[in-house]
Formats: sequence, C-alpha cells, structure tokens
Amino acid sequence: MRLNSLTPTDVLVESVELLNCRALEAANGEEALAVIEQRGQEIALVLSDVVMPDMGGIELLHILVERRVPVSIVLLTGHPMNRELEELCAQGMCDWLPKPPNLERLARVLARALGERQEVSGHVMAG
Repeated sequence: MRLNSLTPTDVLVESVELLNCRALEAANGEEALAVIEQRGQEIALVLSDVVMPDMGGIELLHILVERRVPVSIVLLTGHPMNRELEELCAQGMCDWLPKPPNLERLARVLARALGERQEVSGHVMAG
C-alpha cells in the first residue's frame, strides 16, 4: 500500500498492529456494532473516532454501555472536549486519544485499557 493512499483508519489499524494487537476495522459506529455482534467474544477494546458518518463514537459508547458489552472503549477526537471527556469517562469511556495519535501515546493507552480488562488477547476494533 502506498503511503500517500493510506486513510487515517489505515494508519490507526497499522499502528495498532505494530503494537502486537490484532485489529478489526469498521467505517462507522453502525458497522462497529455489527462486527461486535458477530465477533464480540474476540474484541477486547474499541477505538472509535468521535465524528463518523451515520453513527459517531459517543453514540457507539452509549449503546455499548447500555448493552453492557464487556469491552474497553477509547475515543479519538480532533476537537478540544475537556468537560465532555470527563463526562464521557463517567459514562463508561476508558480513555481518549487526540487525533492523530502518536505511537507512544497509543501504546500507553492500549496497555492501560487492556490491562484494566486483565486480558491482553483479543481484537481491537478501530474506526
């Protein structure tokens, strides 16, 4: 794959895989829910952009929490959301990353989120 043809999701998936995690990909929250319904037992962590077409990361977070899906949820945002991030943590978000995330911070957040689950095996949903 040519470097200039990589989408932000491609870069995120490759970064996750560089950190020795397996990644599944979804274009939006609706696709993520479908993948989680099919392969939920394999998924330990959901990395989701706050802003996506059809269903964004915040709505996805609320649905996963409401359904009590046992995954850690990390949101990515390119916008300052200080107060909102505190509220989202109280609502079930594990952590957040600024966009684009650097590899070092991504590694720390993944380690912390997966460590909280005490389960390092499993897929990471990226989208």
